[in-house]
Amino acid sequence: MNDAPIGSVTRSTRTARTPNRSTDRDGSGRTRTSGARPASTRGARARTEAQPAARSPRAPGGTARSTARPAAGRATTRTAPTRPARVREPWAGRLARAAAGTAVAVGTGIVDRAGERLRRPPARDRRRTKAELARSTSRRLVAVTVVVVLFFAAAIVKMGMLQTTERGRYLAWAVGERERSTELAADRGTIFDRNGRDLAMSVPSRTIVVDPTLVEDKVGTAAKLARALDRPPREILRILRTRNRRQLVATGVSEGRIARLRRIGIPVLDDAGPGEVVVDPTRILDTAAAARRMAPVLGMGAARIRTILDQQVRFAYLARQVDEATVRRVQRLDPKAVEAGSMYLLGGVYMVDEPKRVDTSGGDLAAPVIGTVNVEGSALSGLEAGNDAILRGEPGRIVSQFDAQGREIPKSRRAFVPARRGQDLVLTLDQDLQYVVEQRLLAQVVATGATGGTAVIADVRSGDVLAMASVVGADATKAAPARLARSYEQNRPLTWTYEPGSVSKMIPFAGAVERGRITADQVFTGVGTSIPIPGFDQPLVDDHPHPSVMTATDIVAESSNVGTHMVADLLGKADLSYFMHAFGYGVTTSIPFPGQSPGILAPVSQWTESDMYTKPIGMGVSVTPMQVLNAYMTIANGGRIVHPRLVAAHIDADGRRVPVPRVRSDRVVTAQTARTITDMLAHVVAPSPATGGSAAIAGYTVAGKTGTARQVTGAGKDAYSLAKLEATFVGFAPAEDPRLAAIVVLDGPAGNKGFYGGGKSGPLFAQIMGHALRSLGVAPTRDPQGPSQAVTGPLVTPRPARPAGPGLVGTPLAGTVSSAAAATPGAPPTR
Repeated sequence: MNDAPIGSVTRSTRTARTPNRSTDRDGSGRTRTSGARPASTRGARARTEAQPAARSPRAPGGTARSTARPAAGRATTRTAPTRPARVREPWAGRLARAAAGTAVAVGTGIVDRAGERLRRPPARDRRRTKAELARSTSRRLVAVTVVVVLFFAAAIVKMGMLQTTERGRYLAWAVGERERSTELAADRGTIFDRNGRDLAMSVPSRTIVVDPTLVEDKVGTAAKLARALDRPPREILRILRTRNRRQLVATGVSEGRIARLRRIGIPVLDDAGPGEVVVDPTRILDTAAAARRMAPVLGMGAARIRTILDQQVRFAYLARQVDEATVRRVQRLDPKAVEAGSMYLLGGVYMVDEPKRVDTSGGDLAAPVIGTVNVEGSALSGLEAGNDAILRGEPGRIVSQFDAQGREIPKSRRAFVPARRGQDLVLTLDQDLQYVVEQRLLAQVVATGATGGTAVIADVRSGDVLAMASVVGADATKAAPARLARSYEQNRPLTWTYEPGSVSKMIPFAGAVERGRITADQVFTGVGTSIPIPGFDQPLVDDHPHPSVMTATDIVAESSNVGTHMVADLLGKADLSYFMHAFGYGVTTSIPFPGQSPGILAPVSQWTESDMYTKPIGMGVSVTPMQVLNAYMTIANGGRIVHPRLVAAHIDADGRRVPVPRVRSDRVVTAQTARTITDMLAHVVAPSPATGGSAAIAGYTVAGKTGTARQVTGAGKDAYSLAKLEATFVGFAPAEDPRLAAIVVLDGPAGNKGFYGGGKSGPLFAQIMGHALRSLGVAPTRDPQGPSQAVTGPLVTPRPARPAGPGLVGTPLAGTVSSAAAATPGAPPTR
């Protein structure tokens, strides 16, 4: 036992805290100590607890005094703990030490933001057992194993997706990075005339294109190409900087946000899909400003939107369908690329094959009939557009793989799909006859001062159109002479409409003969020159005076307006409307031609009383020249309508000729009626007072009709007097056995009162019809050396002599109409 001897001094010591010791103070102020204590203190503690402890008062200086109750006979000694000597530090050192302590306290979380000291419970540093360490290690190993397994599982799943579900997308992306697909344009089929001669065909040519994204030095490249292509450098540079005209910016956007983009001036295209924002960047001057305005609306970054808007096109044309000399000049700009066999020159310039459509005649032969094809091979007008499905063929494709420098990768996969050439088209036109008709029409337009003209020749038995020409008159304001119509202009015989005038008088006469209302010899009294129109101040008048007594044949030969109204009045409104429709007015012809007009013919329910005065003489209706010719071809074909056509057949890929099916022909009038009308029309081409003597052809009998009508093009009170005159002659020959029919229409100058069908169009009809009959080997029906039809009159059937006027007074023949009125000057010409 380690007890102190009696009389020794017992010193009170302060027990230092150790990490394995904790103290608590109970309510009595005593301190309860737990934990291990040093061995030297356990005996003193036992002796001290044997007697009540005295409360140690606190010394004035704050130092606790320790007193022990002495045993009997023992002296008690009170000692004070020694204080360490205080050493004064310089103020700078104290300040630095305080700052360092504060920083350490803040960094370790001992003080809060206000600098107040925080008390933390003392950390436990208890030693863990082996079992606890094993369990902790096991848990950590399990966690690490789970993480590793999940990581590799995710990697395996992703690899599986790359090989299965996402394989196609990434494969397409990889292939797209190295493959280049070049489309091979298909050659359009050739267009032949009826004799197998070329009218339009495709020839090989080269086109120079560029991928602007591959051209780094755009300014230098533009300067080089400008010299080779003979174009301004600025124009080439603009092509190299071309942006996409359609750029998809975002998807899944609401209609309200799209409308908001339009309100702030963003050119959003209307033909995009639902929820798609497709913009035309070429209409944006400042893409940076536009991107900033679009960003808050679309919820996207402005930089990303600007990148999308600034994307350049990957394909742009530099020169289309150039010759080989131009190609060689471009190739000399980059000889190294040519020697290496690179696809690209100057970084991104390359050549593609492209067929070029040419007119083999070297001019404008039948240009508006054939139509036009643009440089991209798309048909725009004419028969090219109407038969595009047959002519265009199917394009091919070459797919090759190239490296980053644009060189083809050797032994790489190369796909080749050959283009399929379009089928050929065989027309009914005759190249030689077409040329003659165009040149004669052009000469007549120049000679008469006409503002335009058209002419058509057709076979009355088959309906084949042998020639179809259009001419544009001289334009004094532009100092432009008369010329043939170009391929992009109107094909007037099928697309242009006009009031035909007196050439329509054949229809009421044919209807009246068919219904048995008149005969060719029937006499009409009181014809005269004028007849009043109910409800109108101006009567129906003739441009030339006529006798008051005329036969039906005389009315046709002299083109009497009043006599024609009398015949139409006998026929009736319903029958007149029926025959006008039956002869082809108001409906398109059987020729499938783009833009063909059906004309204008109001239904009979909408006719007024005045229509029975105007429509029989070709006023108040609108027709095409081809519709008028079709009506006369019906008479020439024995009363059965013959549907005209321009395309006879097409030739397929195997070289077989496939004829175009004919449209079934219907009968309009009987053969006897057609024979009677032919006889009446033959008297038109006779000496005066007949109106068509200028259309006579030596050796042939011609049946036809003249027509003159005004074309009102302006407005106001002077519009009618300043209107143009349309002079027409239409007919067929030989009258005994019709083979060909033709129509000539000339546009007179404004306000010209002497521009008549007989004087202007009749001579041209005789020229082209005579040439066509002789070129086709049609035998003459008269002695070519004898007097012409215009001198001796027609030799079809003899016409009875005109009965004397007094013998009819008071005793009109059956079917005659008596009417008289004063002549009024200024009547519309219809001769």
